[in-house]
Amino acid sequence: MHQLWPPVSRLLASALREGTGYSEFFLAVARAYAGGRGLSSSIHHLIKLLERLQPTPELSLRSALLYVEKLGAGGYAPVVVDCLGLPELYWLYAKLREAQPRALAVYAYVNETGRTSGFLEEVRKASMLQVATTLGGQKVSSLDRILHEVMSKPAQLEELARKAHTHFGAYVEELARLLPTRAFIVSDHGYDFAREGDLWYLEHGREPNILSKLAPLVVVEKHYIY
Repeated sequence: MHQLWPPVSRLLASALREGTGYSEFFLAVARAYAGGRGLSSSIHHLIKLLERLQPTPELSLRSALLYVEKLGAGGYAPVVVDCLGLPELYWLYAKLREAQPRALAVYAYVNETGRTSGFLEEVRKASMLQVATTLGGQKVSSLDRILHEVMSKPAQLEELARKAHTHFGAYVEELARLLPTRAFIVSDHGYDFAREGDLWYLEHGREPNILSKLAPLVVVEKHYIY
């Protein structure tokens, strides 16, 4: 277990214990860059960890690919997601935990570029579709498309949170519901919050490029439903 996994797992579990909703978590992430209190403070610690983290083989995307290949060989259905931000990772975790799964684990790797191109270069694949095909699973691009088409437009923070809940939150809920009994979700990058004066928007692979670097992996084994 490397130094990034425990803080991410503790953060998600703690937020869930507090009954944190999607929008509340989303807003806490936005405020965490400056520090904040409570949940924002915990997220701020993760941000600082990602800023000073040095590349290691255990954190590498190549290491992630080797692990998910083993999961696929073990019968887990692969879902390759283009862009899974920290708020969506939390909400996926919350919705899966809500269903009382037999097993649920969250891992985190580092994509130094915060971009799909950096992910593909490190895992030596030509496209996200090729990654999914190689693993024998499906590719999901809707979240990245929503980020670029909807969430990249500057807005008041509360309005951005409403749009995120409508688009990101609802999509993640559906993804959690439709996952096969034994599955893993692997993503290439997350995203960061950016500002233009009083307006906020989302981006990845650009400054500050901190949470964008987070490449999560979620492994779940649901209860069988008869």
